[in-house]
Amino acid sequence: MTDRDHKLIDLLQAKRSLNNWIHMVASSLAKGAAGYFNPNHDINLPEMRILSNLALVDGLTARDLVKITTLDKALVSRTLKTLCDKGFIEQQHTEQRIRLRDWILTSDGRKKVEELRPDWQRREAIIQSNLSEEEKETLVMRSEEHTSELQSPCNLV
Repeated sequence: MTDRDHKLIDLLQAKRSLNNWIHMVASSLAKGAAGYFNPNHDINLPEMRILSNLALVDGLTARDLVKITTLDKALVSRTLKTLCDKGFIEQQHTEQRIRLRDWILTSDGRKKVEELRPDWQRREAIIQSNLSEEEKETLVMRSEEHTSELQSPCNLV
């Protein structure tokens, strides 16, 4: 066997690793969603993630959204500005939290979420169609256990 053959075998074995499969699945899901939602709803993935979270809990700060979505601060900030410019969200100041801005859905934002919801649910059902309830629960539990660990670059080396 040549050196190139050994490298190909190493590459194929690496592709069988769980981390590689998780990355491939996440990448495939993101590309598929972007390929559908951008042309059909004029919305990108970070916008969808923020809208869907604001639909669940109206009145989240940018800091809340960074934690919930695991998007970086700069991307959340840019996405909030874009959603505000599109008329889907607005800032709400409260007397209890004068220095913090809560973001809430506008009526157009709520309409957009209702327009998106059937597609979100349909895509989620397709993705989960071959999983048992026990497998779904295990995936959620394991993801929750490791999310904070995986977000730290120091833990990946």
